[in-house]
Amino acid sequence: YSEKIENLFTPYANCDDLIALFSAKFDQNTENKDFLKRVTKNLKQQECIDNELYFEGVKRLNELEPAFETAIDLSNYYFLKRKWKKALFTLNKALIKYEEELDETQILQVELDIANISRLSGRYKEAIDVVDQILEKHPNSSEAYLLKGNIYISGASSCGNNFEQKTVYWVAVDAFRKALSNEDTKDRASKNINTYSKYFPTKETCFFEGVEPGKSHTVECWINKTTRVRTSD
Repeated sequence: YSEKIENLFTPYANCDDLIALFSAKFDQNTENKDFLKRVTKNLKQQECIDNELYFEGVKRLNELEPAFETAIDLSNYYFLKRKWKKALFTLNKALIKYEEELDETQILQVELDIANISRLSGRYKEAIDVVDQILEKHPNSSEAYLLKGNIYISGASSCGNNFEQKTVYWVAVDAFRKALSNEDTKDRASKNINTYSKYFPTKETCFFEGVEPGKSHTVECWINKTTRVRTSD
């Protein structure tokens, strides 16, 4: 009757209750795929994935019965724990292994996740390269443009002096503007444009740097993009 009691109990259990329930049985069921599926499913439904039991369940299930969804769950756990290298490795491996059985939407999401994790781990050039590859296949992907702008924002401080860092916001806003055309990203893009336009260099700074508002300017560093000079005032 153990499983029947589980079924009655789990819909009303909180995270601590579920961990206590399944932890007591876990060591005796590491070869039991049905049990591992119940553990991971119930913990996931309760948004209770930031714990060792969930990790061990997903990891073991992925060993016994490899599947795209399980690999994504494992990557999400690594993401939550800020283990960027492991998250990237798991995502890339899943994309290579399961690409033929995925639809375009699933592939696009995995590629966006790969670019975003690269951003978070400080691999800005790699992240931009992935986004550019996405845009070659999906030139109208507003999520890709939004992410591209965020990659520039994240990596701005790695580019030269104070003026050079502020010029990165020009190319970031350029990317955000391309995300305005889609209703799903319009509000986020507009908010980012309003926020980061305030970080543009001032007219005075541009004057002393020898650049003129409205003229073209190449932002170098790892970016190498030509954009238009704008000021915050």
